[in-house]
Amino acid sequence: MEIELACLTLSTIKTYGPKRINALLERIDVSTIDKPVDFIEKIKSSGLKIKVPKLEELESSFDKAVLTLNSLENTDITLTTILSEDYPFRLKEGVDNPPTIIFYKGKLENISEKAVAIIGTRDPTEESIQVANNLTTEMAKRGYCIVSGLAKGIDTVAHKGALENKVPTVAVLAHGLNTVYPKENTDLASSILENGGVLLSEYPPDEKIAPYQFVARDRIQSALSRTVFVVQTKVDGGTMKTANFANKQGRELYVYSDKGPEFEGNEQLISEGAKTFSEDVTKITFSKQEKAQYLGQTKLF
Repeated sequence: MEIELACLTLSTIKTYGPKRINALLERIDVSTIDKPVDFIEKIKSSGLKIKVPKLEELESSFDKAVLTLNSLENTDITLTTILSEDYPFRLKEGVDNPPTIIFYKGKLENISEKAVAIIGTRDPTEESIQVANNLTTEMAKRGYCIVSGLAKGIDTVAHKGALENKVPTVAVLAHGLNTVYPKENTDLASSILENGGVLLSEYPPDEKIAPYQFVARDRIQSALSRTVFVVQTKVDGGTMKTANFANKQGRELYVYSDKGPEFEGNEQLISEGAKTFSEDVTKITFSKQEKAQYLGQTKLF
């Protein structure tokens, strides 16, 4: 069985999430599986204390996986797995539940290790829009790939700034790649692809939006980046989730220093120890630990 098909089959099992599947993949060789029933013995012999699916569920998951793979034919959507050489290394580094499968459009190889995430509210102030634009321009000048989530507001400013400065930009989506949300960013999504960028999702192409998927998406935005920049957020904003993931994953976290009701999240993150940056984005300096960290990296799979 092809590795992609085996990983898709496991990913379709309702009780199996990325963390469980990845632990399983470290212990079994899915390339030796020929048919759904073979999964049962492999899972039993893995040594993991996890529920073994019934044959009927495995057969159903296998059929769904086949349909998903067939649906990619003659489209511009490709998939890669955590077992593949082209899987972005950063998604494994410091992430306890990296996506087992990534669906993507565009050039995956353009997701540089030299990448930063620029994120923030969907309803930014004029000041924040200018800060985000200046920040994106500065990072582009330094040769960084720009990661964000294609949402309205700061995300849109970041993606457009990357395009204007002719550096690749990565949009991490919380749904399947057959749709664009919000719809008003459909042209922006096309421009990202036309200019060497990537649209990326861990969900099958036809997967619709669900609230919990935005939080899951946030861990990927931070994971792909060596540094996460928060421009503006309230304490209950989704941006706070990405900032928290950045801390857990050992990414550098920089927060724009400002005060007021619109920046309550910024103030909280700063009080918790986040590094700060000001309107003068040229003064931003990164930690020198990055190079040493990646010289000593080891592959997880």
